[in-house]
Amino acid sequence: MKFLEDLKAQYQHGGIVQKLIFWNIGFFVLSIILFFDFKLQNFSFPSYITLNSSFEVFKFKFWTVFTYMFFHNGFLHLLFNMLMLHFSSRSFLTFFSEKQFLFTYIAGGIFSGIVFVLFFNALGSSIPLVGASASILTILVSATIYKPNYILQIPLIGRIKLWYITAILVGIDIVFLLQILFSSNTSYIVIG
Repeated sequence: MKFLEDLKAQYQHGGIVQKLIFWNIGFFVLSIILFFDFKLQNFSFPSYITLNSSFEVFKFKFWTVFTYMFFHNGFLHLLFNMLMLHFSSRSFLTFFSEKQFLFTYIAGGIFSGIVFVLFFNALGSSIPLVGASASILTILVSATIYKPNYILQIPLIGRIKLWYITAILVGIDIVFLLQILFSSNTSYIVIG
């Protein structure tokens, strides 16, 4: 019981970032219970949660432009995104408020979701999307645009400018996007 009381206290007294991490973990646990196929060892998310790039699906499930950013397609997907959220939020909250953080997180996820639908629909692809990467990268890019030469001290690496890290992470996302574009198999869920 002490563990649950500790979690409750951390949620109540933690900031917006900690609350978002709790929400993402909570939805991940819920998705394991409801949507994980233990025989196939993968998630089978329903279309009312994933953001689909097809206008025909999206126009009847427009709320998915919000829901997709709280579900993840595996433990490593969740772990990497939550580590990135923690890291990105530290830089962002150095310059901005928690209210601005939450607005940027949600607006960035919604805007990126709309761009995803427009882009892949223009290519004639119908691909589902889950993940918080777009929201998290919006946080990181926003902090970088505001203060690109901000110096971070990273263990085992040393001092590095924020824009270097942002450029590397955006580059990784672009490579991932290109893999999806040139893949002949678009039947899987895109993780963002």
